Amino acid sequence: MKARDWFQEIEHLDAGTFTLPGFPYLLSETPASIRSPAPRLGQHDGVEFIGTRERGHRSARHALEPDKYAGRDLPLMGIRVLEITANWAGPLAGRFLADLGAEVIKIEPPDRPMTRGARYPGGDPFKRHYNRAAYFNKMNRNKYGITLDLNQDEGKRLFMELIADSDVLIENNSPRVMRNFGLEYEMLNQANPDLVMLSISGFGQTGPERDYIAYGANIEASCGLADATGYPDDDRPYKTSLFYADPVTAMHGAVAILAALHNREQRGGGQFIDMSLHENGITFFPEAFMEHTVTGNLARRRGNRHPRYAPQGCYPSIGDDAWMVLTVRDDDEWVRLALAIGRDDLAESEKYATAEKRRAHHDELDEAISEWTSQYDHNEASQLLQDAGVAAGPVLANWELVSNHHFYERGFYIPVPHSEMGVFPYPGMPWIFSQTPGAIRMAAPNFGEHNRLIFDDFLKVSDRKMSKLYEKRVIADSPPDDLPGPIRLPR
Repeated sequence: MKARDWFQEIEHLDAGTFTLPGFPYLLSETPASIRSPAPRLGQHDGVEFIGTRERGHRSARHALEPDKYAGRDLPLMGIRVLEITANWAGPLAGRFLADLGAEVIKIEPPDRPMTRGARYPGGDPFKRHYNRAAYFNKMNRNKYGITLDLNQDEGKRLFMELIADSDVLIENNSPRVMRNFGLEYEMLNQANPDLVMLSISGFGQTGPERDYIAYGANIEASCGLADATGYPDDDRPYKTSLFYADPVTAMHGAVAILAALHNREQRGGGQFIDMSLHENGITFFPEAFMEHTVTGNLARRRGNRHPRYAPQGCYPSIGDDAWMVLTVRDDDEWVRLALAIGRDDLAESEKYATAEKRRAHHDELDEAISEWTSQYDHNEASQLLQDAGVAAGPVLANWELVSNHHFYERGFYIPVPHSEMGVFPYPGMPWIFSQTPGAIRMAAPNFGEHNRLIFDDFLKVSDRKMSKLYEKRVIADSPPDDLPGPIRLPR
């Protein structure tokens, strides 16, 4: 990270000079910068902010299938995105843009489907298992899907034709991949000076570790998250198994693309965006980093407890591995909790009157709370505490999330028909815009599903040429026969 000049030094009137984590994205033409430290309390009271912004103009691209947008007014309509991605961070960044109306074309190699294994409906892969993978189909809705071999010259030529008529390219491979293809940004920018390219890699495009192999687990360890996760009396670091750096990077990546598109609209010209899972992992919990750079102390593992609020924890409920959580933020909430669990004696005791005292006797309070929560279903216990004015909630299993009435009443789960999976509810939009709400316009593509639409109808490749492309497997509608079998996960 030092080689990437990533760390930021800042001077604050009260805190002095200290080091901060850098930015989650590095934009080549309009890099983010620290223009001022965090404000002091009340520093800008009474200051009037008056700003003006000129509105730019862009020419929207003609949609591949205009009927997909009929009756819709989506924020990113007319923006075309190419995507060479796998796993989580890259596909999710592209999905955010697709949900908001961008026309996203996902490009897969003909001989190696991208993250199309495991998690099939009913646990049954069927013959074309690569079209039935829940993971892929969740990450790639609202996208067109084509195959293209970028190792072959003809594949590169077709790719460059697509680049010339696109706004954005997203890729999340090792830096050596696009370099080996001969498709680095400098070359692509010559073909399309307005292109915005987002490259996500494990450790960034520069620096001595840029070619390190990365996956969620080793990123979680190298960014310090595993070391900060665990229990105070246990020296072992804990892996969350959720690979937080991926979705965090995806969200920051989408924001960086929008910023680059905004700059292009105002000033013209594209730019390159370098993003590192490693760096984004650190920005996910900067307080642990800053605790050391500001005070010199190392962040301690806290388990389920809070440095100020008490009690706080995860408590057992009726059922198999069923739990609920709660936190008490002040003395008033403490009294509310104690009365709700029928322990007036705790509420009246001077022993627990302040947060400092409650933290000192946290184990005792955990026992009292667990005795009460273990008599209830985790939903019921949480509701009783919510009614009493205490922040509480059930720990929901996957099946409970899918059947949760709150999500359905908000219209969050959306049934999506897929030609080979059938109809399943999928998570909807992570945001609800009042005027231009996102929408699921189509299911994730089957392998090579839109080859004809893109190459034949859009790029006007002749039937004779299409036949040769299929013969040489520059493009393909199905993976090779020797593709490894489906991944079966234990039930």
